[in-house]
Amino acid sequence: MRTYFNAVFIILTVCAASVVFADNQKETINIDGKWNITIQFIYGTDNHSVNLNQNGNLLSGTYKGGFKEGSLEGTLEENTVEFKAYLRYDTSRIIFRYKGIVKGDTMKGTVDYVPNILVKKFWTATFTAKRKN
Repeated sequence: MRTYFNAVFIILTVCAASVVFADNQKETINIDGKWNITIQFIYGTDNHSVNLNQNGNLLSGTYKGGFKEGSLEGTLEENTVEFKAYLRYDTSRIIFRYKGIVKGDTMKGTVDYVPNILVKKFWTATFTAKRKN
């Protein structure tokens, strides 16, 4: 009887270790590089671009909008990407806040436009980003 319980204990321990090992082997997504972004508004589209630098799950880089360029910072958690782009406009700062899902060489999600620090959100649109080759 004791041998039976020892065998069951060993089997359960091996199974638990396999689950932990498999969980730690999740595929790391790399989104380094240049991406073209199409923002879809209610009445039209606009094209922006980013050059992302990934260090673990932290993102940094440059952002180019229709008329301005700036910096960006964000995170990548599993396949969820979030970043903010900061653009100078006269004496204030414009923020584009992105949140989306990465699938291969494509990102899709929403983008919020924040015209200044006093306004939480001015508008929300959807975006699709494709990695440049």
